[in-house]
This record gives sequence, C-alpha cells and structure tokens, in this order.
Amino acid sequence: MTLGHSRHQFLYPCLAEDGEAWLTGHVAAFTFFGGVPRRVVLDNLTAGILKADRYDPRVNRAYGELTRYYGVLVDPARVRHPKDKAKVERNVSYARESFFVGRTWDNLTALRADAVRWCLTTAGLRTHGTTGEQPLRAFREREQASLQPLPTQPWEQVTWTTAKVQPDCHLRVGHASYSAPYRHIGERLDVRVGARAVALYAGEEVVTTHVRVERGRVSASSTTRRRGKPSYAARRRPCWNKPRPWARRQARSRGSCWGGSRWAICARSWRCSGCASGTTTRGWSGPADGRA
Repeated sequence: MTLGHSRHQFLYPCLAEDGEAWLTGHVAAFTFFGGVPRRVVLDNLTAGILKADRYDPRVNRAYGELTRYYGVLVDPARVRHPKDKAKVERNVSYARESFFVGRTWDNLTALRADAVRWCLTTAGLRTHGTTGEQPLRAFREREQASLQPLPTQPWEQVTWTTAKVQPDCHLRVGHASYSAPYRHIGERLDVRVGARAVALYAGEEVVTTHVRVERGRVSASSTTRRRGKPSYAARRRPCWNKPRPWARRQARSRGSCWGGSRWAICARSWRCSGCASGTTTRGWSGPADGRA
C-alpha cells in the first residue's frame, strides 16, 4: 500500500492472494500508518471486487464490511488500466529488487518484521524520483495529520461463504455443523464466520447465530425455532410411546379416548388430541397393560 502524496509505502509479504491475506494486510497497513486514508484505489482481484464495473462495481462482502468499519471509500481501478494506480505499481519492482533479491528468512513472521524495518529505514529514507523528498519525512510533516483516526478496537477478521442446509437442518462450514430453521432445508445460505460467532444469512436477513466451534455439531436451542415447530430431525425421530395396534383396540373396547383420537407427532412423543387429560411426554394415559 502506497500513500498518494508522500509515496510512503507499506510492504506486507504473504504466501497466497486469498481473502484472509487481503483483509489482514489492510488492517496491518492502517496500523502501520497510524491512520486510515479516505479513499483506496485497488485492483479488481476477487478478494476485493467480485464484479468489475466502471460505475457500479460489486465489492466483496467481507472487504465491504472492513471498509465500512474504517470509513474508507473503495475506488477500483478500471480493468486493464494499470496507470490508474501507477503510484503503487512502480513500487512492486522496487521492492522486489531492493528487499527480496538475495535474502532468505526462516519464517513468515520474521519476513514481515523485516519488511516493516525496510519500509522505515530504506524505502522511507530514500529520495523519491518524482517528489524529490524522503517519503517518510513528507508523510510525518504533512500527510499523517490528514489521515482518519483508527477505531478504538481493530476490525475483527471475518470470512464469508455459502453452504446448503441439509435434511437434518444443519449446514457444514469447515469442520463444524451449525443448525438452521427447518424452513430453509435445501437452500444455500450466506455464512459469516467470525472469530467468536457464526451468523447465517438469507440475503440480508439474519437467520440465526451460533458460537463458533472448530469441530463438532452446534444445534439451536428451543427458543430459536419459530412458532414452536420441531426440527426436521426431531420429527423423523422414532417415538417409543406410540401404543401398539392391539393396545388401541383394547382401549377402544373399554371406552377410552384412544378409539376416536387423532395422532399428531411432536418433538418428543405422540399426543392424543381427543383426550381431555392429554398424555405426558414419557407415556400415555391408556390402560397399564397396553403400554408399548
């Protein structure tokens, strides 16, 4: 990332151009500069821009969340117009020749720490060919004061993905499964995976949220299910409280309510809708010798 006025730059080495590296690189750059620029001119990579358009580009959902949090205007360069961001394009070859050539590092942490030192001691103190000034000095004298202040808390790293709700009312993200309302079975939901929570979205509507786990199965509580309806898994679970046919015939001969009742399945048991006293979730109110 290169600032437009002073040409002061931040170098963030990464092993892949994925969404996580793109987002963490922005957070590291804002922290390095001690402030946030009002506008960012970026390339049309998928981690930043999903659909390139000169007037109405479609911003990646996670990147859009980050820029709203920091108050940054996203201004993508035009497709196949590298001169729209020439101030940073020129620094690519400079960093390659000045920093990377002929050097090795033990790990990525040491590489990034060395890159920060290079930005302050080598790239920042050179005399820039266009401005005729030292980038670090120009930044501290004029540009740093014009940056927006950093938020009190750093942005929480999130990733967005999609997953299909299976017949057991769960969708799988990574190595964990999270429950969703039964009405979304067969649908693909947007999933926001944060550091501590996982949220399921149907478009812009929040369906439900869960505490994030690395592995396992997370099911919603009874309060999450709407209108008191049981989950698909509960409705498919076999119920051992249902009386056998011979018990129903015997109860009918004794004048019990089992003769003309209608059966409705619920989350834990079969209930008799025609009996005034009803049945409990652990048994039924018929004769003792008719228990299954």
